[in-house]
Amino acid sequence: MEKRSFEEDLSAIRQEKTSLQQKREKANKESMKQRFLQQADSLKGETEQLRVKVKSKRHNFRETVEKNKQKYKEEIQKCNSEISQLRFQFER
Repeated sequence: MEKRSFEEDLSAIRQEKTSLQQKREKANKESMKQRFLQQADSLKGETEQLRVKVKSKRHNFRETVEKNKQKYKEEIQKCNSEISQLRFQFER
């Protein structure tokens, strides 16, 4: 009788151990899933920040290009005007 009770207790302990191992594995999987979801959210945030930063830099670059274009256009006009004046002076 005592042997049977011991075997039943041992069997119950083994079942409990198996159950606890399964619960631990499930908890680990859930924990990993949560970490991956957090990392994904973080990456989405970083991606959005980079997108905004690139858009801003592109806008600033275009503004700089446009300002330089206008500046050089004015310089070319000034040079053309000076050339015209010099030609006029030499023709006299």
